[in-house]
Amino acid sequence: MKRVKYLLFVFLLRTFFGFGQESKITFGGKVGVNFSQYTPDLEMIWSILLKLSIQTRLFFWAYTNFPVNNKFKLRLELFYSLQGTSRVADNVNVVDAIGSTVGVIREFRTNINESTLQLPLIVQHQFVEKIFLEGEIQVGLYI
Repeated sequence: MKRVKYLLFVFLLRTFFGFGQESKITFGGKVGVNFSQYTPDLEMIWSILLKLSIQTRLFFWAYTNFPVNNKFKLRLELFYSLQGTSRVADNVNVVDAIGSTVGVIREFRTNINESTLQLPLIVQHQFVEKIFLEGEIQVGLYI
């Protein structure tokens, strides 16, 4: 494992400093809207127990391209996304510890929110003009 980390470090160091004067490093990014909904709704014998609805959230994406040589490129990306759903339950029975009904909530609303951070590393090999073969390693985290 230490050997792999060392080789990756040397490779990246060579990419940054060895080709820094003769290559063009490009940067970019996006901001967008994410419409998310978890599915399916919870149903039981012709009755919907839990209705899930759409939430509108944002996502952010940034990348940088490092040409290694004429045929190989490295692309580092950062993707941050907010996702989720709204949950609505009608006529929820509230019971105490011994099982007696305390009351009924007509409409119970709550939100489920999730933030994800993804860090892909993409290696591109160019066979001919504008045709690439890509390989990707990706790490994702829930925040």
